[in-house]
Amino acid sequence: MGSYLFRRLLNLIPILIGISFLSFVLINLSPSDPAEVAVRVNEVTPTEEVLAETRAKLGLDKPFLTRYVAWQLLAWGFRQSLCGRQTRTW
Repeated sequence: MGSYLFRRLLNLIPILIGISFLSFVLINLSPSDPAEVAVRVNEVTPTEEVLAETRAKLGLDKPFLTRYVAWQLLAWGFRQSLCGRQTRTW
């Protein structure tokens, strides 16, 4: 019984990683630009300079896999709101 439970839990790891990766891909396929949304919510006029600064601040200028790893690491700790208003904790 113990080995069966261990194998089932071990099989759960790739499934959770796959669900996490699929969620990240779907979030990144959204038609809106997260930097522009963050700028507009803070009631700032979105110019190219402001958008570039916001993308750098949010890490959106990094490669896809780097952002995925950072997203996973942040999921276990603190995550800053896109609007910069609050820090969400678990």
